[in-house]
Amino acid sequence: MRRIAAGVLLLFVISFLSYVLSSLPQTDVARQLLGEDAAPAAIAAQNHQLGLNRPVTVQYLDWLGQRCAVTSAPRGSAVRMCSRRSATGFPSP
Repeated sequence: MRRIAAGVLLLFVISFLSYVLSSLPQTDVARQLLGEDAAPAAIAAQNHQLGLNRPVTVQYLDWLGQRCAVTSAPRGSAVRMCSRRSATGFPSP
């Protein structure tokens, strides 16, 4: 049981680190979408629309929630079923 718990924890740690590393843009995503001449207010609005103004942990939990759904098992226990797209689903800007 300890190995299973450690394995699940390790999966979450690896997925979090993968998310953080893949979501670190070299440039500002909103500025890339809107162009170099975009106004600061437009960039701030685009960052808000994309959710990039929220903390990374909140973005990760939203990303994880979009890829996993909680369903009930036969004996009433909750089972987490992840979709196939979670294997290739990196955070989208």
